[in-house]
Amino acid sequence: MPLSSFLLHVLRDWLTRHPGGQNLFCHPLQVVRSRKKRVVYTPLTRNEAHDHFHRTLAGSKWAVLRGWHVLRHSFASNCAVASVDQRFVNAWMGHQTEEMVRRYQHLRPDKQKEAIALVFGW
Repeated sequence: MPLSSFLLHVLRDWLTRHPGGQNLFCHPLQVVRSRKKRVVYTPLTRNEAHDHFHRTLAGSKWAVLRGWHVLRHSFASNCAVASVDQRFVNAWMGHQTEEMVRRYQHLRPDKQKEAIALVFGW
């Protein structure tokens, strides 16, 4: 999947400070306020990622978000609103059923009218 220039910049910056190991997101060998003793770099567990997500958003207007999956829906919704070709969205998101595709179509009801106008010039 292609990366936006902003995300590419953020990831390059992160990689200059990356603690080590093969995983993109992992713990350093010593984590402040952690009782775990690590001898190798380990990826974040599902619970650790969830905890970091909620700590990051705590006290902000985004604190109501329940988890990481909301970012997936947000991405798909923004693609739909921006009229990104549905084939690209399907490939990026892994949408394989028509039900998954229809989930975001309501965000652009004008697209059907535009499509008919292209064909018949109305």
